[in-house]
Amino acid sequence: RPANADEAGKAAGAVYADRKALRGRINTALDTLKSLAGRTPVDVDQLGGIGFCFGGAVVLDLARSGADVAGVVSFHGNLSTSIPAKAGDV
Repeated sequence: RPANADEAGKAAGAVYADRKALRGRINTALDTLKSLAGRTPVDVDQLGGIGFCFGGAVVLDLARSGADVAGVVSFHGNLSTSIPAKAGDV
């Protein structure tokens, strides 16, 4: 875990540099959450994402990936991406 803002910036930069891996991670997290259906009170038809700053950028990439989510909300998230959404995916 980053110990300060400089280390956090470097760690975030490394993740932003590999958007394919970022999308893989967030979609794996979504799949893990969906796997809880039937064992917990998770309504998999009503899942969404919310994030602030780095997390806001991550949920935007979740939406851009075409993930089956009800919606995402980004607060102060980085809007740039090297893999734009395909028409109709968001």
